[in-house]
Amino acid sequence: MKKNLWLFFAVLVLLGGCALFGPQESPTALVEQFLALEQQGDYGSAWEKLHPEVQHIWPKERYIQQRAKIFMDVMGARTFTFEIGDIQTLDEWISPMTGTTYTNVHLVPTKLTFSSPFGTVSLLQNYYVIQNNGQHAILWDIRPDAPRPSFADPAE
Repeated sequence: MKKNLWLFFAVLVLLGGCALFGPQESPTALVEQFLALEQQGDYGSAWEKLHPEVQHIWPKERYIQQRAKIFMDVMGARTFTFEIGDIQTLDEWISPMTGTTYTNVHLVPTKLTFSSPFGTVSLLQNYYVIQNNGQHAILWDIRPDAPRPSFADPAE
């Protein structure tokens, strides 16, 4: 009986350990997934990978509308490619949006390249990846004085 009980606990620890201590998604992988979703036009799923701080500024429906508008309408781009730069680990980073200090932040620089009616256009953007409730999440360095999205209907 003791042997079966020990076997049961060993299996339980192994199964639980896989979920609790298994390999976590890397910051680079998270940014790659985020950008791959945006490449596919799946802005809603990409939004889910953003930190609540960014989600608060860009509610999901508005984010979807604005990303599609910027990429397709404003830039005239239907697709883009991206490159991930060398990741850096920052001991701490202060979000310009809220003044919150985050520790052990991974800075993932990216370059997005679009083909547009005006030629090839590249954008550089930094992604700050932090732990949020046990999962990685993406923050941006949005300045407090940056234009905020209008939540009024753009047709009005």
